[in-house]
Amino acid sequence: LEQLTNEFEVLGYSKIESFIDSETCNLLRKKVEKSFKQSQKNLQPGYSDKRPNDKQVFNLQNKDKIFIDLLSTSSIEKILVRLLNDEHYKSISSKKPNYIIGELIARSSGDKLKYHMDSWLPSSGRRTWMLQLAIALDNRGINEGCTIVVPGSHRSDTYTDRNFTNGHSIPMKKGDLVIWDSRLWHGALPRKTKNHAWAVIATMQMWWVKQRFDLPRGLPYDMYRLLSDKQKALIGFASLPPRDELFH
Repeated sequence: LEQLTNEFEVLGYSKIESFIDSETCNLLRKKVEKSFKQSQKNLQPGYSDKRPNDKQVFNLQNKDKIFIDLLSTSSIEKILVRLLNDEHYKSISSKKPNYIIGELIARSSGDKLKYHMDSWLPSSGRRTWMLQLAIALDNRGINEGCTIVVPGSHRSDTYTDRNFTNGHSIPMKKGDLVIWDSRLWHGALPRKTKNHAWAVIATMQMWWVKQRFDLPRGLPYDMYRLLSDKQKALIGFASLPPRDELFH
């Protein structure tokens, strides 16, 4: 944890090898492929038309509880409490996670993804308010469109140069985890092989950051009933703005 924290602060990212086992990867991949087949005929405005050679599955939290369980593991919780918890948040004990899911997707690279940042705003501070977790369900090397980053760019306090030509590739083996600061300039190489390499990518953020989708309202009720209070807070149910000053 100390090494990860140091790398995250200095480089803007860190990698943990063999974070989950092969059997779990296979199970997650099977569920991702099933969801992709069910949704691939649906037009996704703003996504399908921009990167047509990618495979993407959005809102995994609505597809199967296993993806919420994945982000609720004690190993991930220890990392995220260190990096994202707001110690001044009063609605939840400071010993428990108070960060939330911003977006939860699965992605297989196709087209090149130019350098960008997901934080919406650059800064040079030590603390971030948002990060990404990527868990490889297949081997993701240079030919499979692995992630590329510009080390240290998360502290540059500048917006991304989308045509930047230098950077560092991060090949991942099946089961590896990469975590990066959302301010980090990052992208993806184009896929040069016929093999699709899936990764689960979670955007995690402080409780006050607006989510990409309305996760609480979009969560199926049958799924809601299965969640623990901690998992409901992870989805965002403990950080909803009150309707008005009289709402309890």
